[in-house]
Amino acid sequence: MARFGARVVAALAGVWLLATAGAVVVFGYRVLGALVTGGSLPTLLVAVGVFALLVGYLSYRSGAKRLLSRLDAVALPRERAPMVHASLDRLAERMRTDRPELYTVNLGQPNAFVLGRDALVVDRSLVRLLGPAELEAILAH
Repeated sequence: MARFGARVVAALAGVWLLATAGAVVVFGYRVLGALVTGGSLPTLLVAVGVFALLVGYLSYRSGAKRLLSRLDAVALPRERAPMVHASLDRLAERMRTDRPELYTVNLGQPNAFVLGRDALVVDRSLVRLLGPAELEAILAH
């Protein structure tokens, strides 16, 4: 049961990659067919490049939110964990980067990871098991 959460994340990522690959194959087949019969190679390359950029952008913008929703991630309010938020504020300032939102999940095993650029996900057990310095080291990583 402890690895169930990590397996769910891996399965969701795999399904997303397969769906994206399928869309690329279908789109590529149609575009290639249309361009080969009457188009040129530069036109084909531009069309494929634009499509790749569009799919990458949409995946980047919506993938993290979708995974957070499926993991039942809950935003950790500052008043419930002021020391954790203070550590995160210090780290973001020291690294000169935007501060990510902090979410907690119940994965069944101690784990922490980042989704996109603005979502830091921490398993609830990490907050209970680690001391302040250890947790700050995990957040910095």
